[in-house]
Amino acid sequence: MLLFLALLDSPEEQEKFTEVYQQYRHVMWYVANQKLQDAHLAEDAVQEAFLALTRHLDQVEDVHSPRTKKFLATVVRSKAVDILRRLRQEEELTES
Repeated sequence: MLLFLALLDSPEEQEKFTEVYQQYRHVMWYVANQKLQDAHLAEDAVQEAFLALTRHLDQVEDVHSPRTKKFLATVVRSKAVDILRRLRQEEELTES
């Protein structure tokens, strides 16, 4: 998490990010694991989602709102799909 905090400019952003991280990391992992069916890949998706969040933290107005939870679920689901696409491409390349 320290790496992500280093990417943020202000103490307010760092505090908001920390709140989001502590509140939603387990939910995000669950969403990613449902899609990927692999704990390690789910963790990768969550990390990629949090990295993306450092660039889009302004999208989060209220940390504890249902809208924030849906936003984060969408982001991590998208990252999980990206991972699945990469894996399929790698499989296709090795089969050729």
